[in-house]
Amino acid sequence: VSNDAKQYIVDYRLEQLETLLDPHKFYRANRKFLVKIDAIQRIKSLSNSRLQLFLKPNIEQDIFISKDK
Repeated sequence: VSNDAKQYIVDYRLEQLETLLDPHKFYRANRKFLVKIDAIQRIKSLSNSRLQLFLKPNIEQDIFISKDK
């Protein structure tokens, strides 16, 4: 999903994309998501040692990461 909320399909696995993208700009949040760091709007701390990411633009799925990560 781009900054203007357009969705694009890519023919790469996340592991491949992770090696192609700049690690100073992109973060592997979990098994499903690579996130542009600038897109993180806020982070909510949850009670079970997890964090929830809120992105701009907003996406339909919730993104959770461990506090250790």
